[in-house]
Amino acid sequence: MTEFEKLLHTASRVLAGGSLYERLRRYEGINFDPHIAHAALIYDAYSAQVLTQVHHDYLKIGRQFRLPMIAAAATWRATPERIARSSYAGRDVIADNVRFMRRMLTAFSADVPIFLGGSIGCRGDAYKPQEALSTEQAVSYHMEQVAQLAATSIDYIFAATLPALSEAAGLA
Repeated sequence: MTEFEKLLHTASRVLAGGSLYERLRRYEGINFDPHIAHAALIYDAYSAQVLTQVHHDYLKIGRQFRLPMIAAAATWRATPERIARSSYAGRDVIADNVRFMRRMLTAFSADVPIFLGGSIGCRGDAYKPQEALSTEQAVSYHMEQVAQLAATSIDYIFAATLPALSEAAGLA
């Protein structure tokens, strides 16, 4: 059993950050890539600094209250399809985000466990269930992103803001 699995079985409370995207969009000067959203922020010094600060806000709370924590790389929209359409085509956006987070978490001094995950989102608009992928389509669409995340040093993968059960089932 991994340390993350032990956490899931034994911890009565775990701190997780809120919606990273929602927090970041409130900062002046943060520009989201139209295709990969906040996954591109690590490539801009100012945006990377803000991203670090937002994570540190949550990490400080976890440290203060001695809570184990989970954090997530900004890979929610970093699918191969979206990366190919972005100005970051040809870059290993997923691995770059995971490395960024690992460096940031390593530099943060905490005496409580911190686990890193990779986030996955839906293909289309999360608030339009009619655009949801079928279970079979979701398996095909999400498979490469899941494989890319699994090849990194993350502790878990999670899906967020999915429009319908069919896409969630295929992703799972």
